[in-house]
Formats: sequence, structure tokens, C-alpha cells
Amino acid sequence: MQQLFPVLDHSLQIPVTWPRGNYGLMKTAAGCPGAKVSWQSGWRHYDTEDLGSNNGYSSGISHFLAGSFASDDIRTDFCIKTISSTTTYDGLWPRGSYCLLKYRNCPNGFRDGSDGQSSAAMILPTDRPFVLMRYGGKCQTVYGMSVRDLYVHWDDDDLFNKDSASGMHPDDTGDGDNHELHFCYYQSSGHGGIIG
Repeated sequence: MQQLFPVLDHSLQIPVTWPRGNYGLMKTAAGCPGAKVSWQSGWRHYDTEDLGSNNGYSSGISHFLAGSFASDDIRTDFCIKTISSTTTYDGLWPRGSYCLLKYRNCPNGFRDGSDGQSSAAMILPTDRPFVLMRYGGKCQTVYGMSVRDLYVHWDDDDLFNKDSASGMHPDDTGDGDNHELHFCYYQSSGHGGIIG
């Protein structure tokens, strides 16, 4: 008589963590991304055009991005990861088409600018919403996350405006005197699939 033994599935499971390094992400209305990282919070105030200001935003922007979005002033909030590595599983930022907020230097494995395709899905923690800055005209695909493309339009000073940009930087669809940056808001795709 043949004896049968149960087949055991010994799947290897590795936790998904935020990549190692020091960097920043825009803060969402739900707060910093979490995932067992101690994020430091900060904000930046922009005193935009006072007379006939034309600041503009995606509909319902305050439901997605933390900050203050008025017709003549803008404040954006951000989260900074100041401890480079929090677990032994932390890897490098994957190749893709996106931007981070720089904190002192770029994280290891990341250079000033994009180095991949936005359609190649990255694996990042999905426990809380987070924001990456758009680069290359499309939001980066993130496995298990739906994405919404948001924008903030800064109506900068009309007189003596010295706005400029050089090198690789997030998508800016504003004109020479004003900036319009695009932010990719990610939330678990269990919240209703692809949006945007």
C-alpha cells in the first residue's frame, strides 16, 4: 500500500517596506505614509500673486493633499524620512518615471531624475495613501494601488518674475511665469480600482 503525504506550500514572504535612504514625499490629507517609518512633517508657504491671483487646483485637492490651497496663497505639507533604513528588508528605489523630494542627497540607487518606464509597476507599501511627483507626462504605476493625477497651479508674481527651472525636475505644465506641478496620489486599489 502506498502512503500519501500532504504537500506543504512553503511560500517565501518578504515584507514590503519603504526603500532605504533619506527623502521626502508630499503629505496626504490622511497624513504620512506610515509602514513603520518615523516620518518627520514640515510645510512650505508660497506667497503667490496678490492682485487678481489665478491659483488653481484639481477639484477637491484638500481631500488628497495636506496643506492650504487659497486663491492668493498656497501651503504644501510634506513628510521626510530621516532614518535611512528601518528594517533589514529595505531595498533601493525601483527604476521608474517619478520624482521624490530631495533631503540633503538623493537616496542610494536613485539619481537626479527618472530612469525607467512609468508603466512598469513598482512595489511599495500599500497600507496608507502616498504621493509621488509626476515625471514624463504620466503617473508611475504602483502594484496594488490606484492613482489619481492631481495638479497645483501657482500664480506667481507678474512683475519682476524670475522663475526658472533647469535639469531634471517634476512635470511643470505652467508657462514661463507660473508653475503647475503634477502630483500622483496613490491609494490601495481595494478602494475602488483605477481612478483618474
